[in-house]
Amino acid sequence: PRTVLFAAVALYLLLPIAAVLLYAFATSWTTRLLPDGYTIANWIAAARDERMVAALGRTVGLAAAALALVLVLVVPACYWQRTRNPRIRGIVE
Repeated sequence: PRTVLFAAVALYLLLPIAAVLLYAFATSWTTRLLPDGYTIANWIAAARDERMVAALGRTVGLAAAALALVLVLVVPACYWQRTRNPRIRGIVE
């Protein structure tokens, strides 16, 4: 039962991701279950678009800033809570 449940949840979560990836590489996808053909031209066009590259750069920059903020604030707070002040465990977590 546990394996069946895990497989069902994995399928539920991975099927939309697979569909998006198939659509990103599809030439057209109209009436059949799978795309009519595959191409990488969509990805090349996106890589040449300046707005797309700028948006990707902003996204990576924001992710790096969030990671740095977590490393600077949360990691020391969790360490301090664990070693010096276990009473505030609920607040920190």
